[in-house]
Amino acid sequence: MRRVLRPGAALRYEPHALDRMARRGITKAGVRATLEAPDDTRPAADRPPTERCIVYLRRIGSRTCKVYVRESSVPMLVATVAWHGE
Repeated sequence: MRRVLRPGAALRYEPHALDRMARRGITKAGVRATLEAPDDTRPAADRPPTERCIVYLRRIGSRTCKVYVRESSVPMLVATVAWHGE
């Protein structure tokens, strides 16, 4: 099931995600755009003992943003963020 973020809905970030966003130059607006209208979604690889994640992908300019969200989080909890291929 593909769950997307409703415009204006609450969104939380793990400290790790905020650190990765700062290091990679990914804005909160870019993360929100990815979660509101992803080009694709898929389950992330299992990495016990952490909770499962869903990966949201969206093209932003010439790159693809990957946003990892904790699967059962309400409101959505961003675990980490990266550029595809990095």
